[in-house]
Amino acid sequence: MEIFALKNWYDPLIERGETDESGKYQTVLRNYGVYVVTVKTSDNRFVGVVEVNGEDLENGDEIVVRLHKYE
Repeated sequence: MEIFALKNWYDPLIERGETDESGKYQTVLRNYGVYVVTVKTSDNRFVGVVEVNGEDLENGDEIVVRLHKYE
């Protein structure tokens, strides 16, 4: 799982990590940024991408990234 900040030209990658056994990952995003969240399985067969506008987030919101099959 990787999170990129779209307006950060120097180093857009702001976080990288792995989900837990249930597929969840917890982090805090600032409410003034625009982010791209990418998720892929370890074998790269399933990939998901979602754009998140921090202004739309409230405390405790969850972001769902749906994975799509690629071969």
